Amino acid sequence: FDMDGVLAEVSSSYRNAIIATAEAFGAKVTMDDIQAVKDAGNANNDWIVTQRLVSLKSKDDNKKKNEYTFEEIKDKFQELYLGVDGKNGLRDNETLIPSKNLLQSIADRYPVAIVTGRPRDEADYFLKLHGLDTMFPKHLRVCMEDGPAKPAAEPILLALSKLGIDAKARSSSSPPIL
Repeated sequence: FDMDGVLAEVSSSYRNAIIATAEAFGAKVTMDDIQAVKDAGNANNDWIVTQRLVSLKSKDDNKKKNEYTFEEIKDKFQELYLGVDGKNGLRDNETLIPSKNLLQSIADRYPVAIVTGRPRDEADYFLKLHGLDTMFPKHLRVCMEDGPAKPAAEPILLALSKLGIDAKARSSSSPPIL
């Protein structure tokens, strides 16, 4: 399974973190702006999406828009997404899209794994928060740190390998990979 948009509803977390981070750097960004950048491709990493939008939309006169470093943008994004000083972050707004019962019925019949562009600690947090951490044990999670970003095939191939499935042996009658 992918996580964002498949298991996790992220419009009130990652998407709002993009908007709030961009605003902190003088850029007014809408959901439509975010979708346009994502539709243009090579936009799976929301830190990079935010940096692109700040560069495109910043109106900050105190600092030229292209002078904001990736690290500055990423740090602000993470502060908003993760929360600071005991205050919940936007990640706590994420909800589970399918029911836990549906996921369990699939996991009871087919081998399942997670392939996500999220950092491992963020994937772990969501799965634990929603009681899915035993359904998707740590060794069956492929995260940002494990390989190139989507749409590269390597993360999916790694998940198949972790599941003991030979990708070359799959046929059109095999269960779907979600």
